[in-house]
Parts: sequence; structure tokens; C-alpha cells
Amino acid sequence: MRSVSGKDILIVYATNEKQRYGGIGMEHNTGFMDQKRKGSMNSFPISSAEDMRVVVEYMEELEGKDEAKQKEQSSRMDELTGVFANDYFEKRKKAKNMNKKKVVLAGAGTMGASLAQVYALGGWETYLYNRSQKGLDRAKELIKINESVLVRENIISQENSDRIVSEIVLTTEKTCFADADLVVESIVEDLDAKRAFWSEISGIVRSDAILATNTSGLHITDIAEAVINPSRFVGQHWLNPPHLLPLCEIIVGKKTSKDTVDKLRKIIDDLGKSPVVVKDINGFVINRLQFAILREALYIVETGASPARRTNWIRSASYRWINTL
Repeated sequence: MRSVSGKDILIVYATNEKQRYGGIGMEHNTGFMDQKRKGSMNSFPISSAEDMRVVVEYMEELEGKDEAKQKEQSSRMDELTGVFANDYFEKRKKAKNMNKKKVVLAGAGTMGASLAQVYALGGWETYLYNRSQKGLDRAKELIKINESVLVRENIISQENSDRIVSEIVLTTEKTCFADADLVVESIVEDLDAKRAFWSEISGIVRSDAILATNTSGLHITDIAEAVINPSRFVGQHWLNPPHLLPLCEIIVGKKTSKDTVDKLRKIIDDLGKSPVVVKDINGFVINRLQFAILREALYIVETGASPARRTNWIRSASYRWINTL
């Protein structure tokens, strides 16, 4: 165990279903163990770039990297992200023109703002809902920043970027849900909060609207207990940021209908993304794969089998090779 930024990160090789995912003993979350006091362990989720930096810092600390090497690694990570972005936009050019339908993205955080860009680019009438105007103001600025980067890198034209920004409707009014064809919720990662949201919203939307929750670790079936007509309810797990990364897991709950899955898969595919249907297991698929690789990478570095920089280079190089298959 090593102490990093006040966090004691513990690598756990688990023996049961709850522990095996991410090395944690919880059903509904993801992350590393944070040993706050002897005999007590609590989980903190890895759900942001800042959380991931804690892990990177830990690997760098073991090797004692200098500032120049840190910048070099950061540049290589940016390059890898660019590969995903280029794949997405190349596929997006081939996407079919879609009939104008309405989507409401609930939750104007990093994920909600990025998803608004994805659906607006795909031709949807796009609404971004948030309880507070302050949250919408932040989302508006984030969208502008994201779009400016895409324009600067010649990934999207200034004309298309301006259109996307202008067409996204920001609102605090729940009336926007009434005529939505699709609702995608990306609020706080808390089971009770999501249940409360869907208990209300599923009674406002049309009976034929598709309802999707964007979660990284909560069980879809558990959230669906609060949904009116849960056959239309499904999980939609995007990698962050979705306006760059192509993968979207469609998670099937116990009461999710095949028709709902088929419709959502077509929607995601028409957006130029890469949908994959998975079962409602702990952590789904991509998170479990990522954490398995991350746990092993940390163990390799900690035992001295390979320094952090070399281990990260091997990971990046092998991922690029796999993507060419």
C-alpha cells in the first residue's frame, strides 16, 4: 500500500462477485479502497479525470518521474484520445440522416453537456434539463469549450459547431419531458436520487418514450423499481467524454423489453457511435475490463516488474495494435 494525496490505495485480489469488480466489497459503486482508519474501509469512486490523476500520481511516485517525463506521458495520453476522436468522427460522417426527434438530457454536468453535443450533432431536437440555472450556465460554457477544441483541431467546421451550440435548448422547466421521444438521465450517481427522479419523470413522459439512465455502476433493475412501465427503461453507459469516445454500453434490466433495446441500439448507431448490449451485472463490461487492467498495472509497478512509464507505454501501444484488428 502507498499513500497518495491523502488516499491509501489498496489493491485487492477478490474471491467473490462483489469484490472482484474493481477490488471492492460493494454492490452499487466502483473504485478503490480508501482506508480511512484501521479496520474500516470505504470506497471512493473513480468517475472523473481528477480521480484518475490520483492513480497516475501513484504510479509516478513509485518510479520517481521528473516533470519532463510527466509532460511526455500526458502528450501520449492526448494522442491516444485523439485516435478515439478520429474514429468517431469518421464513422459519424457515414451516419444516416435522422428524422427530427426530441431528446431530453437530464443533468447538466460534464456527461450531460457532452451528450447534448452528441445528440445535437446527430440531428436531434436537443434539450438539456437541470434543476438550477447555475448548472446550465456551467454546461453552456463547457459545451463552448468542447466545441472550440473540435473546431481548432479541424474535427468539425465552425459552421456546424455554431449550429450545434445554438440548437441546444437549456431549461429548468420539467414541461420539456412531456413530448420527448427519448430521455437520458445523467444526474448524481446515487440510487435513491435516480429512483426519485424516475418516479416523477416516468409519469410525465409519453407512454412510448424510451427512458435511459447513464450510470457507471448502479444496477438498472434496481433503478427500474421506481419507473412506471419499466419495459421501456434501459441503461445507457457512455465513456467520458461521449462527444469524443465511441463506445456506449446498453444495459438490459430484468424488465427491459427487446423492442426497447433494439430501438436504442439503432439510435446509438445512427449517432455514429458503437453500441454494445450487455447484461445488468456489477460494473457492466467495460468498467470491469478497465479495472482488471488497472489493478494488474499497479501490481506490476509495485512489485518492480516494470516501471510505471514502461508499463503505461506497453498498455498504450498494445491498445493501438488491438484497435487495428
